[in-house]
Amino acid sequence: MITLGPYEFTDTDAHRTFTNLGELWTHLIHGLDEVPMAACGEALVVANGLSAALGDRDAVSSDATDPDVLALRLSDLGQRASDRWRDGDWDLATASAALEAAWVSLRGIGFHLRSAGAFGAERTAAVAQINVSGGGAPKHPVDAVAVDYAGIIGDIQGSRQHHGRPWQALCLWSAEVISGFQAQGHRIGPGSAGENLTIAGLDWSGMRPGMVLHIGEVFCELSSYTMPCTKIAQWFSDGDYRRIDYRRGPVSRIYATVLVPGRIATGDEVIVEPASAVH
Repeated sequence: MITLGPYEFTDTDAHRTFTNLGELWTHLIHGLDEVPMAACGEALVVANGLSAALGDRDAVSSDATDPDVLALRLSDLGQRASDRWRDGDWDLATASAALEAAWVSLRGIGFHLRSAGAFGAERTAAVAQINVSGGGAPKHPVDAVAVDYAGIIGDIQGSRQHHGRPWQALCLWSAEVISGFQAQGHRIGPGSAGENLTIAGLDWSGMRPGMVLHIGEVFCELSSYTMPCTKIAQWFSDGDYRRIDYRRGPVSRIYATVLVPGRIATGDEVIVEPASAVH
């Protein structure tokens, strides 16, 4: 177990965080016409930190700020870091330092995107439904929940292989996107795809990793798009569960890191990019 502030990473969490570094960066910059240089600089910090921890003789060039090049570099370094930790070649202190460097810098990327105005002005919506389960999907509605840094207390993932990291503490989705699929004849509904919070009243095309949300008493930061899996194929008339992949348009669920725990109730206001979070 690696503890970073209020966040706890199991061995699997550490492995999967390292392995997904390139993908996390790609999600943060997806759809941006121009990636701020400061955000690229933060990604470079992650790359150089891991490069040093891995004992590479040369740091990643400071000129290597092309977003696609950085994605490839982070993917390679992250996989090597995961292998090093899995094979026992790193002690706990080394692995913790490497994970902390990556975690802090990845969080910093959202700050730079926010400062560059990538997320627009404050806007509001509401919690249409809260969904929990004793394991896996579908999740079922409840009126209110308590949320800590690991997510909704009492909500359980069916498998920890692809779920349950601190940056996957909450899963959010759009009531409007779900209604759109229902209009096309699909059987999907709120909670069917395993989202914790079904949000109503937002243009989902404007929602992206890096944003900060105030939901009820909780503050959270969107961290990555949620990749679809075969378990939700049953809700689509043709079984094409990949239709909610972020690369198919503004249809993806989105994971979030909890910044401030608290309670959330059905009907609570959702504030996207609250003015207090801009800086």
